[in-house]
Amino acid sequence: MSTSPTTTPDNETLARWRFIGNAHAVRLLAHAAHTQPGHAYLFIGAPHSGRKTLARRFAQALLCQQRDAAPCGVCRACALVEHEHHPDVLMLTPETQRDLLGEKALANTYKVDTIRALQAELARRPVEGRYKVLIVANAERLTTQAANAFLKTLEEPPSFVVIILTTTDEALLLPTIRSRCQVLTLRPVPRADIEALVREQTSTPEEAALIARLSAGRVGWALQAATTPNLLNARHQAIELLHTLLTASYTDRLEHAATLAQAERLDMLHIWATWWHDVLLVAANAETAITNIDDIATLRHAAQHISREQVLVVLRKVQTTLRLLHETNVQPQLAWETLLLTFPRLTS
Repeated sequence: MSTSPTTTPDNETLARWRFIGNAHAVRLLAHAAHTQPGHAYLFIGAPHSGRKTLARRFAQALLCQQRDAAPCGVCRACALVEHEHHPDVLMLTPETQRDLLGEKALANTYKVDTIRALQAELARRPVEGRYKVLIVANAERLTTQAANAFLKTLEEPPSFVVIILTTTDEALLLPTIRSRCQVLTLRPVPRADIEALVREQTSTPEEAALIARLSAGRVGWALQAATTPNLLNARHQAIELLHTLLTASYTDRLEHAATLAQAERLDMLHIWATWWHDVLLVAANAETAITNIDDIATLRHAAQHISREQVLVVLRKVQTTLRLLHETNVQPQLAWETLLLTFPRLTS
């Protein structure tokens, strides 16, 4: 007797995990939770690609009270993990670090004192479940001292401990950290799958199609954009400002740089990077692959009047500016001024 494709054990497992895309990762983790999990995992993916959600689903699978149907999503353990209240799941974020250390302000990095406090907690046996799970969100925030202190736990954790690190880029972690983890890379989800999901959240098919294209395969971002109008509004404003800057005088650009330095709009740099990349695609007759499809007229105009070499210079400068503002103590206004003065002038 053959089994319908919709009722195979594999499909049932994928459905229980309630995770869109990346079936390869779900299958591996589901098998590990049902048999014997490794002691440390590293989830790599773009921002809003679902790294934290996948970590939470894995924790549910490890702690679910319905072992043969884990994660069931409805038992006490699954509910507590979903709402980040399970006593055997520790989550390291800037917010939890602040609370753990009793500090008033958020820190951009994870401190060695935080790691030592977590190590003491991991040494205690689980309160309710079979495992104690530590999720370190954006592990690239670990200082070198904190990462080195964490190595011993990664090398020889208690038998009941499972550690999950997430990052956008494994190169941002110490090689000694990476080598001690099983690595799972989240791939972009197909646009059609995201569009189908977003249609349930948006008012028009056109908006769903646009969000799916803008998401670049990131389900988390797409769902956030579909339910948070401010996200799309901010993106629209960033594109409109870019239009203004391309025709603005140098004096006006310097004034805009001062404003941007005060606003700390790093998200704008990500949006601009996609726009300039689209200019290259349009120039290469690859319009079907562009992200900002609703701005196709201006993209075509830019592709006709700005050389490929100029676009590449701007793209490199955008990436450099993003790194400087995110990772160094560069004077923000100077960084923005240098970037905006690199933009070529585009006549209307």
